[in-house]
This record gives sequence, structure tokens and C-alpha cells, in this order.
Amino acid sequence: MVCPTTGRTTWKSYAVALFRQQEASAGRVLGLENVHGLQMLRNFFLVGIFGYILAAVSDLPAQTLPEVTVSAGHPTGHLLWEADTIPTEAPVTLADRLLWEHPLAIRANAPGTLTTVSARGAGPGRTAVIWHGLNLQSPQNGVVDVSLIPLWPGDRLRMIPGGQSSALGNGAMGGVLTLVSEDQHPPGLSGDLGFSAGSFGFWQAQARATWSDAHGSSTLKGLVQTAENNFPFVNTAQIGRPEQKQTNNNVRRIDLQQHNTWQLNTHHKLETALWWQEARREIPPSMTASADDTWQKDRNFRAAVSWKPTENQQHRLAWSDENIHFFLNGDTDTSRARTAQWQTRLHTPEGRPWRFVLEAQLTPQWGMADGYADSSRWYAQWRGALAPAGSFKWKSGKASLSLRQEWADFAEVPLLWAVAAEQALGKRWRAHLHLSRNFNLPTLNDRFWLNLGNPDLLPEQGYSAEAGIRWAQKELLVESTVFHLLLDDWILWQPGSDGVFRPGNLRQVWSRGVEMAASWEKRAGAWQLSVQAHAQFSATTNTQVYGGTDVVLDKQLIYTPMQLAGGGFSAHRGRFSMAYLHQYSGARYTRSDESAQLPAYQTGTAMVRFRFPVGRRVASVEGRLENCWNAAYQIIEYRPMPGRSGRIGLLVVF
Repeated sequence: MVCPTTGRTTWKSYAVALFRQQEASAGRVLGLENVHGLQMLRNFFLVGIFGYILAAVSDLPAQTLPEVTVSAGHPTGHLLWEADTIPTEAPVTLADRLLWEHPLAIRANAPGTLTTVSARGAGPGRTAVIWHGLNLQSPQNGVVDVSLIPLWPGDRLRMIPGGQSSALGNGAMGGVLTLVSEDQHPPGLSGDLGFSAGSFGFWQAQARATWSDAHGSSTLKGLVQTAENNFPFVNTAQIGRPEQKQTNNNVRRIDLQQHNTWQLNTHHKLETALWWQEARREIPPSMTASADDTWQKDRNFRAAVSWKPTENQQHRLAWSDENIHFFLNGDTDTSRARTAQWQTRLHTPEGRPWRFVLEAQLTPQWGMADGYADSSRWYAQWRGALAPAGSFKWKSGKASLSLRQEWADFAEVPLLWAVAAEQALGKRWRAHLHLSRNFNLPTLNDRFWLNLGNPDLLPEQGYSAEAGIRWAQKELLVESTVFHLLLDDWILWQPGSDGVFRPGNLRQVWSRGVEMAASWEKRAGAWQLSVQAHAQFSATTNTQVYGGTDVVLDKQLIYTPMQLAGGGFSAHRGRFSMAYLHQYSGARYTRSDESAQLPAYQTGTAMVRFRFPVGRRVASVEGRLENCWNAAYQIIEYRPMPGRSGRIGLLVVF
């Protein structure tokens, strides 16, 4: 906040303004009589108090500083998705976006329910999702439910395949998905209001408002969604294959986010992000079960504060508080997990051939659950890390080396490293290489579950490698990558002689394959055309067994397809845009001895959007047809997915 008489920016002014803004916003949205609203208000207050503490640092003159993006030298060949790659201005879930566009193994029980993602066969617990520097993998079970993560227009989603433990630490063995919120806004007040409705009782309302000037921006956005998901399906598990309607699949969600960016002066930039969500999701019965009333409630609060006092350093604090209530057979089990993160990163200035980065990180985590040995106790685990990295650029390429040493209070972590290189081979060809050592720690559930957990589990560890080549000419781009991923001491819950499942370091898993992608873009008169295609062919097998039967040796992991492919095209002209996206998933084994499998399936999604002026404002109407060809398929055995469905929406931008 700039003083109109002196032109000076004060930390205290910003902190007090933030504190009052969050107090008013939380009170208006949730109501002080709502206990959950009080909890949210308390969390918002904590962030405001943190900003007020920073106020004691100094009062400095305000100036404008271009944003500096700090990178730890990620390997080449990653994918970046911008908001305008699909013609929709309504928020979509990360689960939907990945199902539409990328060869990742997505595992969904039913629409809106738990959905996990696995990169290159590494499994859901080894594929990280990063939000404002915070890893969203649960410390209790190690996975991220991507059906609860909304992607707003303007958000950027980056996929980095392969092991990234040296850059990001625990949980990044198969790949990393990084979500970055929009940061470009027109000056003054702007925003939008939207509503959409669709098949099977779906409706969604959205609102967003942003104030932006030369010194920063502040955005508040909210999303409310509900769906019955009572779609018809043929029950192939029952005699006569009767047609039924899905039951007990209602989904209700509320999602609120608040982002601030302040350019305090030449040296100081402060960013904050707050995210609160609540969801109640019914868990539908499988084809072989009778109707029931199983449900799950999720309530999450996340906050991140990033401070750049100079162009060569960044400090970040983050906090996550996750609650789950699961109702089954008349009993409700609860669990709660908390994660705190402090991170400091120092680096040399941009624009030089040599670049060095030094990062330090501390991550304490806590968890409590009805299933632990003591359901009233917070179980804790602490991790610290020191990670130096360096890179060098030359005229036709670059190379990087990164190291990371982590310390955990319950396990010994190996020294992690990664080597990456990129080199131009003439005018049209470019090659890249990436080698790394990776690890993954056991979760709180693995260690502390009542009578079953094993506190002496070893961390999973292994190596990954990839080499690729890219060819580009004008509008056409073609690339291919071969990859290898070896994971040892794989933690697996497996029944013992008494039939009870317990975790152990029981397997060595080897994933290898090839990925291919191509894209073509063309301007034809007033039309902008784009075509993309991608495919993955891989094998992910057990190569060593340290416990249990050897029958699984050299067998493909369950629910891990050997073939994944997709493609699509889009066309834009003036106010009109359209796209069609097609995805294919190969057969997946449902038994570890490969004695049963789900057949391959493919789906298509079509989208259209038309923008038109409404006075001084702009409105858009959009429609979407999912599963265009009405394919009957299952991602998880005996869990049907919906057939053809449609959505239509209206958005007004001011």
C-alpha cells in the first residue's frame, strides 16, 4: 500500500490491510456462526499475523521490479499447458484435464471420487503435485486426490516426467506436476461470474475478482459445485447384464482461493496464497455390492508466503491442514494431517553462462487417525534438506548437475543427484539426457497403523534415466524419449500367513518404455489451427521379490497400462473456438499374476466456445460433450464410468 503523500510503501500497511481483508472476506463468505467459518477465519488470521511480524523489518520506498523466476535446473523436455489450450473459461479439475490430454495413468473409482495419478508406472505415491512450492502428497498415505484440485483459466500446469528427487525431495520418483496460479492481470478492477449445468444433476457456479496496479494484485475466487452422478450403466457383473443407475454418488464442493502479489520496492517482493476447500462425496457401491450410504468428507486449508528480498534469493513458508471423515458400515473414521515447510533458495543472477543455486528446506509433518495405535496422539516426522545445483549454458546447449542430501528423523536417506544435458544437433534437431537417483519415504500409515504398521521400513530408492530427441521445422514439432526407472525396496501392503495385510519392503520394480509426441500449428487466413498427438509404450514389472510368492516376477503391475495414447485438434477464429480431445488406455491387469484384466478403452471430448459483447462487458457461451462415443468402460474393476454427457455454461467478464 502506497502512502498518497509520501509515496512510500510500508510493510505494516500491507500486513494490516491483508489482515483486515481476510477477516472481512472469511466472515462474509462463511458467516461467523459457522464453526468451519471460524476455523477458516483463524487460519486467515495466522497469515495476517505473519505479515504483521514482517512489518517490523523496515519501511522502504516503493519501486517497480520485474518478476524473477527461480528454477533449480529442471531437465528439458517437460510439458507446459496454458489456459487457452482448451476452449473453456470454467474451472475444471486436474483429474479431468489429465484424462483429456496426457499419457498418465489416471485411477478413478467414479466421477468426483478419489482419483490418483501415476507417471511412468511409478505409482500414485511416487508422483508429486506441487502448489506454490508445497508438495500436496499426503503424509499419511502418500497420494494426491487430483479430483479435488481445480484448474482456473489462467493457471499454468507443467508436467516434468522422470525422477526429480534431487530438485524436489520426497515423493518425486515418477514425475512432477506443478500448478502455478495466474499472475497476469489488467490494471484496475476485473473479474468474472459464471454458471454451468450438465448431465446427471451437475451444476457449478464461479466468481472471481482481481484488483491490480503497478505495485501488485489481489485476487479472490470461489467455486461451488454439486452433481448427482446418477448415470445409467450396464452391470456386467450380474446375471442378465441389467441396466442400472449409479447410486450414492453425490458430490458437493466449495473451493475458495485468495492470492496476493506485492512489489514492495526495488528489492522486496511478497506473494501470498490461501486455499480453503470442503467436499462431501458419496462413495458408490461396486457392481458386485448392494447399495449403501458410504461417504467421505474432506476439509483442507493451505497457505503459502513467498518473499524475495533481492533478485538472487527467495524465502517461502507453507502450511497445510487436511481433514478426512470416512463413513462406512455405520462408523465414521477420522484422520488429520498437517505439513509445515520452510524453504530458502539462493542463486546467482540470470543471464550468465554459469549459474549456481543453493537451497535449504525444513519440513515437519504430523498426523493422527482413528486407525493408529493411539488415536488421540499426533505422530510426527521431520525432514531437512540441503541442495546445491549448478548449470552452464553455451551457444548450442546447456548442462546441469544437482545434489540433494536429506535427513529424516526416522530413516537414513541416500545422497541424491541428477545430471541433465541438452544439445542442438544442427538447425532442426535437439537432443536431451537426464540421469538421477531418487527416493521415497514410508508414510505415516505405513509406520504407525495399529498392530500393522512397521516403523522400521526402509525408504524406497532407485535410479531413472531418459534420453530424447526433438525435430522442429516451422509449424511442426516431433519428439521421442526412451526412459528407464528402477525402484528398489518398494513398499507393499501384502497379506501374511494369517491373511492380514502388512507393509514391507517387498519388491524391486522396473519401468521402461518410449514416449512420442507431435504437434502442428498453422495460421490459415483468419483461422488458427493446432493438432497434437502423443503415445507411451511401457512395461512396468516386478524384477525382484523379497517376500511372498514368486509368481509375480516379471509380471506387469496391476492397473498400469502398457499403452497410453491421445491426441486432438483445436481451431480458433475471432470470437469462436473449438477443440476435440481423444484418449486411449490399453488393457490393465487386475490381478498381480496377470490372470485377469480390464479391456482397453477410448473416450473423446468435444468443446466449443463463443464470445460476444454485452454492453461494455464480454460474455461467453460454451458447451462440452464428454465421452462422445458413449463408451462403456471401467478404470477400476467393477467401478463403471459414465457414458455420454454434456455441459453448457455462461460466463460474464467485467
